[in-house]
Amino acid sequence: MKKQEIDEKAIVSLTKKFIQINTSNPPGNEKKLSDLISNLLKQIGFKVEQIEIAKNRPNIIATLGSEKSEKTLILNGHLDTVPAGEGWKYSPFEGKVTNGKIYGRGATDMKGCLASMIEAVASLKREGWKPNGCLKFIFTVNEEMGDNEEIGMRGIIKKMKKQKNSLVIIGDVTNFDLVVSEKGILWLELISYGKEAHASMPWTGVNALEKLNKVLYHIQNMKIEGKNELLGNSTISITIFNSGIKTNVIPGIAKAQLDIRLIPEEKKEAIIDLIREIINRLSEEDKNMKIEIKELLYYPPVKPSYDEKTIKIIQESIRSVLNKEPKIVGEHGATGAGYFISNGFPCIVFGPGKPENCHIKDEYIEIKDLVNAAKIYKEIIRNFLK
Repeated sequence: MKKQEIDEKAIVSLTKKFIQINTSNPPGNEKKLSDLISNLLKQIGFKVEQIEIAKNRPNIIATLGSEKSEKTLILNGHLDTVPAGEGWKYSPFEGKVTNGKIYGRGATDMKGCLASMIEAVASLKREGWKPNGCLKFIFTVNEEMGDNEEIGMRGIIKKMKKQKNSLVIIGDVTNFDLVVSEKGILWLELISYGKEAHASMPWTGVNALEKLNKVLYHIQNMKIEGKNELLGNSTISITIFNSGIKTNVIPGIAKAQLDIRLIPEEKKEAIIDLIREIINRLSEEDKNMKIEIKELLYYPPVKPSYDEKTIKIIQESIRSVLNKEPKIVGEHGATGAGYFISNGFPCIVFGPGKPENCHIKDEYIEIKDLVNAAKIYKEIIRNFLK
């Protein structure tokens, strides 16, 4: 069986086509891209299902080989992107190619990676390769919004059965490092209730903004003692603040949102209890304070879940292409790996592109990185399913 080269032109062409389909989320609009990729995978030889939990937002589950096999390798990615925003040098939905780079929304996060995954299998099929096991592509919608509605990855995972000897590789942006652990996400909203009044007579009202500020001051100075070798400490950031309707009106309501990143050693309930303790203590001192805690989003933190045999396969595949030792790292963001792991699927995050290129204007990815990613995915697939 003669080895086939990765087709760089095919990767560039696919990445451009994917970028040219606007899947900004909100609102999503993933259907056109889902249809295009589904047809491509059918041509390669995959059995393809489009699972539409929300109307016109179909997820893709593509299968190559027998689902009754003892080994299953799943490559996962997402179809949506964040919105483009303003101020781009090149059109965000053109896929401009210049100086060895492809520009556009989703070039790095993560349409270029989807193209690399697809070309990796296309190259194997040109060789006449057949999997000794089962290969799946799971490409989902709504990732950029956290999928609280469970119409994308969260919904798909619930439908999957636990399998022995399985591995999930999420192709998110790691610059070819191996992410084996990541912080969880906990988004909270604090809502302070007061009483509106004329600002010239503040004593006739209750200033919801002032009450909330007292709580936020103590939250900023709250210490979380836990520490993780790869991830360091948990963090709490105040990211959104809304209050007031007019300068001369005492605000009757104030809201703040917190972005909390949790290491695996921390439980979300413990953090919420710490915040609730602050509110309760301050409320005892100030009987006019009334503050509610609302949970907006939770992604569980990720502990390493691989076995040594699996990690060696991936490390050797990376070495063979990049000729360097891959780093094993933790991720301060979140990819959803925790959902696969909690449902019995060992998971590693690995993909091309630099994290600092995500979610920015003039987002780009280097073509050589996409080619190298395809080569590495190809070797991982071949070595895992041999």
